[in-house]
Amino acid sequence: VFLEPNMMLGILLYGFAGAVVGGLTSPGGAVVGGFMMGVLENLAGTYVIGSELKLTFALVVIVTVLLFKPAGLFGRVIVQSVAPWLPSISKDPIREPIQRMPTNSLASRCQRCG
Repeated sequence: VFLEPNMMLGILLYGFAGAVVGGLTSPGGAVVGGFMMGVLENLAGTYVIGSELKLTFALVVIVTVLLFKPAGLFGRVIVQSVAPWLPSISKDPIREPIQRMPTNSLASRCQRCG
């Protein structure tokens, strides 16, 4: 039996690319992202780049998705407040803008803050 530590590297890379494309916080999105990666990788390997660069295509897709939509296509953006008196916000900032802080908060009552 021939065993090597890097035997499953390609399969792991395709799985990780699918999860990143779909969104790491969404299990259904990861499944859809895996299907999308499989279809895109085979189409690109057949018509565009050839079979030699299929792994490179998966890496390019990972970098592209992380640059333009870091949460993935179906992932949620979770924003946590650094101040304990402010509530946590878990909204998509592109679709719903973050509301402003109420005027009766601690920062507005502080004499030194203005």
